[in-house]
Amino acid sequence: MNDEHSQMACSSISHYAAQCFSSIQECMTEYSVLYRPVLSVDGNQWCALYGTDLQSGVAGFGDSPAAAMCDFNRNWSAPLPGSPSGIARTAKATA
Repeated sequence: MNDEHSQMACSSISHYAAQCFSSIQECMTEYSVLYRPVLSVDGNQWCALYGTDLQSGVAGFGDSPAAAMCDFNRNWSAPLPGSPSGIARTAKATA
């Protein structure tokens, strides 16, 4: 392998390493990673729960643990239904 090929290979490896690092960094900031909800089976689905119960905590449900964690990540940012932004969101969805 000559110097030009070595430099191209090094550049390519560096590029892919940076992409992998970026993907890992993005995953490490997800709410399910930061807050580590408890996974359990609830009926026929997985439940990711942060808190003592469904009424006072945040939960996500799915057919797999990964799907439950994705739902948990979405629900973490969702406003309470009775809050001003939750009411506006409900009104917008029904209009």
